[in-house]
Amino acid sequence: MNKVTTRATTASTGALPTYAELQEFMRTVPPQYRSQGVNTAWLMSDSTFGQLRAILTSTGFPLLWPANDKDSPDLLGYPVKYAPSLGDATAGTVPILFGAWDLGFAVRQVRGLQFRILNEKYFPNVAVAGSIRLDSHITQAVATAGLAIHA
Repeated sequence: MNKVTTRATTASTGALPTYAELQEFMRTVPPQYRSQGVNTAWLMSDSTFGQLRAILTSTGFPLLWPANDKDSPDLLGYPVKYAPSLGDATAGTVPILFGAWDLGFAVRQVRGLQFRILNEKYFPNVAVAGSIRLDSHITQAVATAGLAIHA
């Protein structure tokens, strides 16, 4: 199976996860993957990230802390990366992923990099177009996890 395994679901229908649910969900990835993965991170869309910014901890602090880079905040000690293809956090979706992406995910190059010079189309200028074909899949399902929003 080439999909990230859904390992947790929010308790409330159509609601974003609570702070406690995010902590529990993060622990579904074993500690050896969380600590050894160089690219251990959260993946979510920008809109889901925006919704999570409103969540506060039980002591009233924001769940998402700004990191050194304003475009890469931390969530429970791990960076948040944007993946627009995950979509919005709505009922029945899996909008949040977490894992050690360098240990559990592989990208392979199917064909070499190809270039084409487009002389005629842009005469007297020259254009260069390039393409590369890639494929990806989950190599170790235990290193990654998905969080579903209760339907």
